[in-house]
Amino acid sequence: MFIYGLLERYQQMSSIINFYQWRLICWTCFLLTLIHFAYKYQSRKEIHNEQLCRLNLNLIQTEATFHRVSRQLKRARSKSRSRSRSIR
Repeated sequence: MFIYGLLERYQQMSSIINFYQWRLICWTCFLLTLIHFAYKYQSRKEIHNEQLCRLNLNLIQTEATFHRVSRQLKRARSKSRSRSRSIR
């Protein structure tokens, strides 16, 4: 009878331990899945930020080129006007 009681108690404890083990395993898998998707989202966000930085640099370079060409056109116009005035 005593041994039967011990076996029954062991079975109850092992089922409780198994329940907590499965619960721990499920929570661990859930957290690992969350970490995986968070990392995936973060890496996408970093790639997106890099693309935005590159676009910003390209825009700055384009704006600088536009201003340089604009100044050159103004100089060319003023030179052509001064030449046409000197010819008259």
